[in-house]
Amino acid sequence: RKQMRAILNRYELESSGQDLLMVAFVHGWKHSAAPGDGNIETFRKVLARLSLDEAQISRQTGKPARRVAGLYLGWRGGTVSVPVVEDLTFWERKNTAQKVGHGGMTEVLSRLEQIKRDKDSVEPPESRATRLVVIGHSFGGAVVHNALGQILESRFVRTVGPAGVQSDVEGFGNLVLLINPAFEASQFAALSDMSAERGSYFKTQ
Repeated sequence: RKQMRAILNRYELESSGQDLLMVAFVHGWKHSAAPGDGNIETFRKVLARLSLDEAQISRQTGKPARRVAGLYLGWRGGTVSVPVVEDLTFWERKNTAQKVGHGGMTEVLSRLEQIKRDKDSVEPPESRATRLVVIGHSFGGAVVHNALGQILESRFVRTVGPAGVQSDVEGFGNLVLLINPAFEASQFAALSDMSAERGSYFKTQ
């Protein structure tokens, strides 16, 4: 919790003076937050590229560049590094990913979204530029799905008011991206059914 609070305090401080592009990444199987992990190195390169893109966009538009704020959400996706043996950890790590997605992961992602909401609340709609992107890869996709699935289902339900008037379906942050998510399609069925039942969406959606 100390790590989470330290990160959130830093983001809250950074967002008070500028817009942020917050990118949270949850790694998959055979990876962790250990120094030298390949996913960490790649994530850093992606953040550096995003920062360069923001600077380029700023030069073209004259608008201030957003500060890129990356958050690597580590869990024990890899427990052993011995070839062949590590392949035998698939089901154990799959079960762990399902558990990691509940509780703490939901909290940290929700608190990131709250930072974005707080920033948006003091900006006129046309000036709101702070963004939150959440990415999960492989078992990390399962982690993100478990963390946010029920939140998104609840937001589908809240689209109909007491008078039966429908509104937009509120998403989570600005983008949730699952790359090759490693979980059964049946776990996505509830969200799929709710989106299909909706039938149509407003142009603002």
